[in-house]
Amino acid sequence: MRRHVPPLLALLAACAALVLAGCASQPLERPPRPAPRFAAPPKADTAFAAIEQSLRKSNGDGVSGFEILDHNENGLRWRLALVDSARHTIDLQYYVWFGDTVGRLLIKRVIDAADRGVKVRILIDDLNSLLRDAATVDLRDELLATIDSHPNVEMRLFNPWTRRDLVGRAGEAVGEMARLNQRMHNKSIIVDNQATILGGRNLGDEYFGLNPAFNFHDLDVIGIGPVARQASAVFDRYWNSDWVLAVSALKLPMKRGAADAARDRMARELAGNRSLANIPLAPRDWGGKSLRSPGGSTPAAARCIRTCPRTVPSAT
Repeated sequence: MRRHVPPLLALLAACAALVLAGCASQPLERPPRPAPRFAAPPKADTAFAAIEQSLRKSNGDGVSGFEILDHNENGLRWRLALVDSARHTIDLQYYVWFGDTVGRLLIKRVIDAADRGVKVRILIDDLNSLLRDAATVDLRDELLATIDSHPNVEMRLFNPWTRRDLVGRAGEAVGEMARLNQRMHNKSIIVDNQATILGGRNLGDEYFGLNPAFNFHDLDVIGIGPVARQASAVFDRYWNSDWVLAVSALKLPMKRGAADAARDRMARELAGNRSLANIPLAPRDWGGKSLRSPGGSTPAAARCIRTCPRTVPSAT
């Protein structure tokens, strides 16, 4: 179901219809919450272990290596480098993960990592299931179910709608506005609990210079060392919070063969995309200087600060 109309306008129109019908006031029964899970301690065989050891030897405990990612293309390349270099775990937490070129490229690489045995946790705001990009309403529940069906991937949604069709979501918004007005704006990727990218960029073409109509000039920082464990603690706080539900608990529909079909379609679309001429489409070895750079840039102690709602407001 795809409509090229402003998302807010579509929701407001559906809301108005439901209010007139008088069917938006019933409280909803929430699906069961998932069991808590936490990041695994870092291991000694990762692509980042030697960098962290060198930092510790030169600067003492508690010091990480940092590099500012000022250019859009570097922001994309470093995300790909971290995902491709993962050996054990990848945790991703994002407010926006669009289904455009950048969004498809990154999820392809994440699934490639899961194929080789990396355990992946994805936590996104449920607004992502409603929007293909900033201007296109596109209900993407089947895609979420397809990604979550991979045996090495677990996906959870922050503050999800329980009613999943467009009209049902609008009605739920009327009945539970206090809850649904709370969204998650975090943006982080953590690999092997030793390397992280934190900061400004959501996952969409306009954040990496690939939108032909407009682009943002945003800022991230990559850090290797103890800062990754701090970022993991923030991720775990959200992952296990009352605001989060597992995609599997929502019983989202998925057609037989959808996973293979989606991967084939995504590979064809990416292969024919000229905007990715300078970006590798397949996973690659990013070793050597490219992975050593953050460890040798700016050593510093850091502290990740998080905010997370403690309780979910009741429906009124």
